[in-house]
Amino acid sequence: MDWNSSAVLPGPEKSPRSARSIVLPAGNYRGAFGLFTPDGATALASASATFRIDPKPADFDVSPLILTNTLTPLTKRPAPTDPFVFGMDKPIRVEPKADRRFTKQDSLWYFYTVWNPKMPEAAAAAPAPAAPPPGAPPAPAAAPAEVKPRIQARIGVLKDGQPAFAPLTGPAEMQVLSPGYYATGSEIPLTSFEPGFYTFTLTVRDLGAARDSAAFKGIERKEDFVVLKADGTMPEKAAPAKPAPKPKVPPKKG
Repeated sequence: MDWNSSAVLPGPEKSPRSARSIVLPAGNYRGAFGLFTPDGATALASASATFRIDPKPADFDVSPLILTNTLTPLTKRPAPTDPFVFGMDKPIRVEPKADRRFTKQDSLWYFYTVWNPKMPEAAAAAPAPAAPPPGAPPAPAAAPAEVKPRIQARIGVLKDGQPAFAPLTGPAEMQVLSPGYYATGSEIPLTSFEPGFYTFTLTVRDLGAARDSAAFKGIERKEDFVVLKADGTMPEKAAPAKPAPKPKVPPKKG
């Protein structure tokens, strides 16, 4: 399996999509959604869903996973409420794959955010540089090193509930979104995946947190996805494992 962290993205921003966002306070909601013809006269599809918006976390927390095969670099600075946008200097829109169905030619991109990681203490001050020779211009001040949290991620993939590949554990390169709020994402090419039903598993640990804390032990997230057959159809589901027969208990002797 090729765990590829390549940052190669698709081409420039394409035509506008129907993603929109609204600001809602924390609470429980039920949303109704519909697609209509351009004149608004005929409904093409509709759906409803219940969801919950939690308040901003006060402790270390990890968002649900976003799985996608489509990333769109943006050509203009995003608005604060633009949906599924990561980054401000080089923003990209991450368009979640709603049906989580992929082909072997796709790359599966995964993204998640982290709240309130423990920041490492500032490194000890470096010794002052030697004074320049008389008449020489003063040496430029060294740029302060960027301080980032120490986040470790363990990534695994299950097929039909069983490990499909050896898990990967390593540091997660975090990008700051706002104070105390970070994001990261990467790519997994699916060329080596056989058609089937998979589960992406993630355990995120804050290595700067206290060793007895939930943040240090890790927070788990997972999402299911499907790799389609070459003709684009759904794969067959594996037959459920038969339970092991119960051992026969020998009859008691009279």
